[in-house]
Amino acid sequence: YYSRILSVVPVIHAESKSFKDKMTIEITHSTLSERKFRGQAVYYRVIDELNKNSEFKPYFEPFEISKTSTIETYFRESIESKGPLSATVSATFFKKPNNFTIDIKSTYNPQYHAGGPEGLIDGIFGTENWRKGDWQGYQIHDFEAIIDMQSTREINQITANFLQDTRSWILMPTKVEYYISDDNVNFTLFDTQNNTIDPKDYNSIIKGFKSIKKHVKARYVKVKATNFGKLPEWHQGFPFDGEAFIFVDEITVE
Repeated sequence: YYSRILSVVPVIHAESKSFKDKMTIEITHSTLSERKFRGQAVYYRVIDELNKNSEFKPYFEPFEISKTSTIETYFRESIESKGPLSATVSATFFKKPNNFTIDIKSTYNPQYHAGGPEGLIDGIFGTENWRKGDWQGYQIHDFEAIIDMQSTREINQITANFLQDTRSWILMPTKVEYYISDDNVNFTLFDTQNNTIDPKDYNSIIKGFKSIKKHVKARYVKVKATNFGKLPEWHQGFPFDGEAFIFVDEITVE
């Protein structure tokens, strides 16, 4: 423990929170000189499933990760072992669990984009704190999207996750329908799941609409979620002719 803690901290940069194969990580800080920053005063470590107790090492240049990883880094004022330290900062980056692509047929609110369409199949699950930006929001519209699994696969179960925060006009969809197809033209209903969450429940709630389990084969999966619609009379948004939001995040196909 050092008696003085530095107020400056390194900054971890990457293209996005998720990646398909590999991603480059860079550690920077605008207030530090290039000479002092690179390798002499910044230390980092990469924690992944195979290296859960890796040790800190000097940072010299951007590096690549190829697994879901947490990066931890701190700044030391000098390379001397007793130099004061900054706080340790960390960031986690997720390797996508598959090579699926998604075609969203609805229009999401640009304020709530979750990083774009790929944010719904990137393996990152939104939390009750929707203000962090991990959820995709749809107002007035129903939600509809088609997932291309790139080849015909066995499907056992489909799950789409939704959030409810009634005070913020975010309500569960009234129902979620799952369809499958071999050609992206002709779709067959796989399952329908009706909402069971009371819209008057004012807690922040996440619900996974899990389909029943089946054993079928298909390449394409369509997900349709029906919007609650106009806010009812008991809701504080009713006098403003308010429309409910659907907030959707991760869709998984097992």
